[in-house]
Formats: sequence, C-alpha cells, structure tokens
Amino acid sequence: MNKYFLVSACAVLLSACESQKVQTTYYEADTPGYVESIVVDESRQVGYMGTQGDKLDMTGRKGKGVIVMTGCENGAPVRRPVTKPGALHSPRALTLHGGLLYAADRSRIVSIDTKSGKVSTVADLSKAGVEAMHDATWAGDRMFVSAQSKNRIYEVNPSTGKFSEVKTSEPLRGPKGLTWDDGEGRLFVCEYGSNENAADGRILSLDPATGTVATVGGHRGKFIGLALNKGVLYFSDWNKKSRQPGAVCKMDLKTGKVEPVTRKHMNGAADFCVTKDGVVVVPALFDKKLWIIYPKQED
Repeated sequence: MNKYFLVSACAVLLSACESQKVQTTYYEADTPGYVESIVVDESRQVGYMGTQGDKLDMTGRKGKGVIVMTGCENGAPVRRPVTKPGALHSPRALTLHGGLLYAADRSRIVSIDTKSGKVSTVADLSKAGVEAMHDATWAGDRMFVSAQSKNRIYEVNPSTGKFSEVKTSEPLRGPKGLTWDDGEGRLFVCEYGSNENAADGRILSLDPATGTVATVGGHRGKFIGLALNKGVLYFSDWNKKSRQPGAVCKMDLKTGKVEPVTRKHMNGAADFCVTKDGVVVVPALFDKKLWIIYPKQED
C-alpha cells in the first residue's frame, strides 16, 4: 500500500477518485442500506460490503442480501452490486481468500466470484443446527466461524465442505468476532455476552488444538467485530453504540492498554476491517454510514 493510502481508501470506499492528499483524519460516507460487514481488497483498491438494502430484516431470511463493490475503475468512481437479488439472505463475515470472496450467509458458507457474481455453497452448517453465523477468519486454508446463538466456534474446510466444532476448556458467552494470530497459532475471540442486559462479553485467546481458553485483558462489553494488526487487537463494542468514545477500541497486546480508535458517534459499529497500514473501516449499521479512520487521531 503506497503512502497515499488514505486518499486511495477514500476513492475506494467513498467513490471519490482523487490524486491529491487530503489533510484529515476521518471520512464519512453513506452505505447502500444496512451494511453489517465490509472487507477491502488492497491489491485491487476496492471494497466489498454485505447489505440487506433499505429494509433491515433481523431474521435474515428474506433473500434480500446483496454484495456491493465500491471503488475506482479507469479513473472513475464505481459502486455496483456483485451478486444478483435473491442469491443471498444476510451476508456477513466477509473475507477474501484465494482470489474469491467468502461470506457467512445464515447457516452456510458461500464463495463469490466477484467478476461473474456466481455464488457457491462451500459448507452447510445447518446439519449441526446452526441457524446463523457471525464472523469468520482464515488460518491457512482452514476457516473458523462463530455461531453466537449456539455459543460455539466451528472449523471449516471449504475445499471439502467438512466442518467440526472446536472444543473449548470453558463455555463461551455468545462468540462473535474472530481473528487469527498466525505468529502465535491462536484464535482471538470476542463475545457478545450472556444476555441483553449485562455487558459481560470477554476478549479471549483460544488454542484450537487443545481447546484452552484464556481471557485477554479485563475489558468487558457487548463485542461484535475483531481484527489484529501489528500486535494491536481492534474490537467494536455494541454496548457503546450510542455513546462515545468506545464504539471501536484497540488493545496493545504487550501492555494490555485499551484506548478508543474513534470519538465519533456510531450507532451499531459492526464487522469492521483494518488494512495493513492500520486504516480502520467501520460500517455503522443503524446509521447507514461508513467511517474510514486514519491511524493518527484527531486533535
């Protein structure tokens, strides 16, 4: 990513192709309806958003989900649907792997050819009683997905469609956000918590081989999204959806220090992403807004 990534990010996600550097920290854009997940393809300078359109369906069963691409092509801003209406219900947990886009669409994992828009089911977890999945992360060629309502995490092999439950040394409280730490060979997990009234979700480290669970820091909340970048763990907190600071925070894994990434109001900070350069891209679900946050904080 070049030194003008901030402008490139604006071009990608705000559909405003510019050549000069813009002197600001935050960028805001409208989203195509209710967006719950976003991923940026840094090699192509485009972004992909999973949206349900202008009518939010909390059940995610009505076939209204669409993947929307936004970026620049031939020097012009472009925003267009990748998938056809009816192909998806509620695309979440967007990831990129092996040239394909992947999404958790309720009980199934799908791959999406971003050129043709073809959607293929690579794993069906309804066989295990899973009705919805919330996040996904890759560890080599295997994928881990979370199922909040089942209080479980599953390991999936998309090439074969096989999956298995990851056994844990203690019960999980509504696991949502996942991210893989390749250096330590561990899975980070953030929990939504045990019920709607208590912000008791934890941030955890999980060894998939042994099932050993360890708490990371003492921060508690109703956590949604999770990302790891250069020894810093980023997380979004639904408990802070209407109060600031705190909708998105970061934790230094060496010191355990937690601080807010943004002081902007975000109602429903969901499944965000962090680029290699530390640019944080957050969809605020209920605001129908997208925030791009440069690493340097505003004064």
